[in-house]
Amino acid sequence: MRIAHLSRLFAWAVIISALAVSSCQQVEPNTATATSPNATGNNGKIPVTTSSEEARKEFLAGRDLAEKLRITDSIAHFDNAISLDPNFAWAELQRANVSPTAKEFFDHLKKAVALADKASDGERMLIQANEAGANGDPTKQKEILEKLVSAYPNDERAHFALGGYYFGQQDFTQAIHHYKRATELAPDYSTAFNILGYAYRQNEAYSDAENAFKKYIELIPNDPNPYDSYAELLLKMGRFDEAITQYNKALAIDSNFVNSHFGIAAALAYKGKAADIAFVVVAVNALATLAMLVYPPLCIVLGFDAQTTGVMLGGTIHDVAQVVGAGYAVSEPVGNTAVIVKLFRVFLLLPVVLGVGWYFTRMGMRHGEAHVPVPVFAIVFLLLCVLNSAMPLVPSWMPVYAPVKSVLVEISTWGLLLAIGALGLGTSVKTIIRLGWRHITTVLGATAVIFMMVTGGLMLLRFM
Repeated sequence: MRIAHLSRLFAWAVIISALAVSSCQQVEPNTATATSPNATGNNGKIPVTTSSEEARKEFLAGRDLAEKLRITDSIAHFDNAISLDPNFAWAELQRANVSPTAKEFFDHLKKAVALADKASDGERMLIQANEAGANGDPTKQKEILEKLVSAYPNDERAHFALGGYYFGQQDFTQAIHHYKRATELAPDYSTAFNILGYAYRQNEAYSDAENAFKKYIELIPNDPNPYDSYAELLLKMGRFDEAITQYNKALAIDSNFVNSHFGIAAALAYKGKAADIAFVVVAVNALATLAMLVYPPLCIVLGFDAQTTGVMLGGTIHDVAQVVGAGYAVSEPVGNTAVIVKLFRVFLLLPVVLGVGWYFTRMGMRHGEAHVPVPVFAIVFLLLCVLNSAMPLVPSWMPVYAPVKSVLVEISTWGLLLAIGALGLGTSVKTIIRLGWRHITTVLGATAVIFMMVTGGLMLLRFM
């Protein structure tokens, strides 16, 4: 789909919130124009209230394009509808939702609100829900949309609107419920299958997501977006070649469908990363294990005391588990110091990782499929340090805290033992050799630089 400078997922939230709360069932041709503001559509559908048949046709054409995410193409149709019927409240609402600027959005939304009394009850609720969302009042928005579904239970777009609210709130289970209901009411309602696929994907129900996207393709096979949406799922699942095939299908229909070009680039980039990831895991674990065996005796040779040894081990060994193994193999004070130093190093990665993520987001990179990792265990470690330091200040809690702490320490000891064993079982010399000398040299060089900086710094401190 065409959305610039936004991640795919965020863009979907914006599109859903905007379009979902301003969609309705197309009325039958012989009752196309609702002449009464309080008229109810056929079969419980929300009516389109306009005094002009031509305005209605323009409105429906624009809505169809907007639902297919051809946002720019839809603007002219909504403008024509408004020109033909200046009192067309719903057209003003739709025009607001496809506006390229915030100023246009609020200008048209304001006009829709002013004309709401000339619209039907269903249209008025859509306008009010959209206004509540724009004003940052999700509670009111939800209340209005629930009333809309209650008043028009057979309108697929009413359910789609409420599903859009839940999607925006990241309540994907409820979103799926209403999107499925929309597809049951209208099995040919293509856009509902599209967003249903994304909701399933967010819930990691990949098989259901794949079925939804395949149905989306079946319904509008000559539009590029269904193939692009399906390709994004395949990219998420690591099926890179299949994703590229679907992206190419989208581009065969519309060579200017920019997101598919980005998608192919992402698939090609991700496709080549498996070996690098394996190298990082294997090589780092191998070097950390070697350091766990070599560094403690080296600290003795260098004449480091317990605290300096702990700083050296925590500052030079790559992996937390091996730091624990090396430190506590020497003594408990050394182990305690080593773990504190190592986890502080890991904790410092948080601002670095977030900074890198912010930089690439600012550069306009696609981040809908990737999430900035946060070292949660380091944050938990910091919180537990604060807790352990604060407890002695409250002596009355110590009789309860002490036995709990003892149990947790025992569990952590066994957990660390299992972690070290698992890392050893996952390390293969054959895999490291197969990766090639350039990769190995890079990691060895980085390890040597860290060792020289930390150890050299500690030795200089001894003479100061």
